[in-house]
Amino acid sequence: MESITKGIPKIEQNIFLIATTSYIIFNTLIQFWINKSVEHWEHDEYYHISHAVQFYNADYSYNKFITTPPGLYLLGKLYLHIVRPINYVLNFEVDEDYHTYIRYLNASVLGGINFILLYKIVEAKYQEKNIYAIFTFVLSVIFIPIYYPMHVVFYTEIGSMSYLLLTYYLVLVRKVNQRKLGKLLLILVGICAFGQRQTNIIWINYIAIIGFINNYEMQFKSILSNLVKIISENLWLAVIDLMFIYFYIWNGNSIVIGDRDSHPLVLHYAQLLYSLLFLIVCIPVPFHTKVFQIVEDIFQIIKLRRPFKTLAFLILNGIAYLMVLNGTFTHKFIESNRGHYSFEFNKIVIKNEQVQFALVPLYSILTISLYEILAQTQGPKAKYISAIFLVASAMTLFPCQLFELRYFLHPVFLVSLEMFNPRRTKMEVWLGALAYMNFYLLHEYRDHPFWFHHEHHYFL
Repeated sequence: MESITKGIPKIEQNIFLIATTSYIIFNTLIQFWINKSVEHWEHDEYYHISHAVQFYNADYSYNKFITTPPGLYLLGKLYLHIVRPINYVLNFEVDEDYHTYIRYLNASVLGGINFILLYKIVEAKYQEKNIYAIFTFVLSVIFIPIYYPMHVVFYTEIGSMSYLLLTYYLVLVRKVNQRKLGKLLLILVGICAFGQRQTNIIWINYIAIIGFINNYEMQFKSILSNLVKIISENLWLAVIDLMFIYFYIWNGNSIVIGDRDSHPLVLHYAQLLYSLLFLIVCIPVPFHTKVFQIVEDIFQIIKLRRPFKTLAFLILNGIAYLMVLNGTFTHKFIESNRGHYSFEFNKIVIKNEQVQFALVPLYSILTISLYEILAQTQGPKAKYISAIFLVASAMTLFPCQLFELRYFLHPVFLVSLEMFNPRRTKMEVWLGALAYMNFYLLHEYRDHPFWFHHEHHYFL
C-alpha cells in the first residue's frame, strides 16, 4: 500500500486510503444487497460461473457455447483458492453457494483495483494535486451507467478493464516501461488482457499509441531523434501482437472461440454509430456542458460560421448514411427473447428504418461535439487521439453482429481518460445524476432480473 500512496502528501494519503476503503465496502454491501434477491444465475453467468467452478475443481473442459478465452475462469479459480480458508470460518460451501460467493471478485476486489488505478492514472497523467478534482472525475468514470452495474454479475467486463487500466498506467509511467522488468510486466498483463477478452488486443495497441502521442507530442524531429528508443520501448507490444497472431492462426484463422455459428463475423458498421449515443451520455463531462457544445455546433453549422465544420458535417452525414444502409444487423438472440437489455433499442431503433436514417444527422453532430470536448483537454493532440480512437472502436465493434451496451464500455472508459479537466464546474450535479441512474438500474435488476433457463439454453 505504501507504493500505491507514494508521491501523495500525508493528509492526501489518508483521504485516499479512506476513500478507497469506503468504496470497496460500499461495493461489497451493494453486492450483498443484490445477492439476497438474485440468488440464481443471470444470463451468461450460467456459463461463466459454472466454468470458474469447473476450473476450481481442476476440470478444464470447455463448453461449446463459450466464446471467450479462459482468463475469467482462471481468475475465478485463483480467487476461490485464495479465499478458501474463509469458508471454514463462515461455514460457506463453495459447491452450494458459489453463484453468489464468486460475484464478490468483481465487486470487492477488481472494482477496488480499478478505483485505485483510475486515481493513479489521472494523478500521473495530468500531474494533478487537487485530490477533490481527481476523486470527482474518478467517480464520474466509475459510475458510468452499465459499467457500475456490471460489478454485481460475474462477467468479463470488470476484470478486462483492470488489465487495460494497468497496461495504461504502466505505459504512462515511463520509468517503469523503460526497464526490462517493466517490459516483462507489460507483456504479462497484455497476455492476461486478451486472455480475458480477445478484442483487448486492439485496446492494448490503442493504449501504446496514446502513450507514444503523449510522450513525443507527434513532433517529427523528436520522433526521428528518438527512433531507436521508441522501438526499444515498444518491443513488449511486438511480442504481444505476435502471440495474438499465433493464437489467431492456431484457432483456425478466427478470434472467436466455441459457438462461431451464433457469433459470425460481419461488418456491422452501425455499431460504431450506436456507440456515439452511449459516449455522449457517459463521458465524464457535466450534462449542461455536453448540451451547450452540441447546440453551439448546430448553430455554427447552420449559420456557416465555421465552413470547415459545416463541410465535415455534410461528409459525416454521407458516411453515416452509407454505414446505416450497408451495415445494420439484428442478432437472433435479441430478436428471439427479452433477455438482453438492448431488446427495446432493437425494437425502436434497429428494426425501424425511418428512425435509423432520421438519426444520421445526430450521429454526425455527436462526432463533431465529442471531438470538440476532447480538444478542450488535449488541444492539438485531439485530432490524433480521435483518429486512433475511431479506428480502435471500429475494429472492435464492426465484427460484432450482436448489439449490447456493455460492448461500448471499453471505448467510453478509455477515451474518458483523455477528458480530465480540474476546472470543470457542477461535476457534483452530474455525479448525482449518475448515482441515480445506477441506483435505478441496480434496483430494476434486483427486482426484475433476466435469468437463464439452462435446461433449455435460452434467455427468459
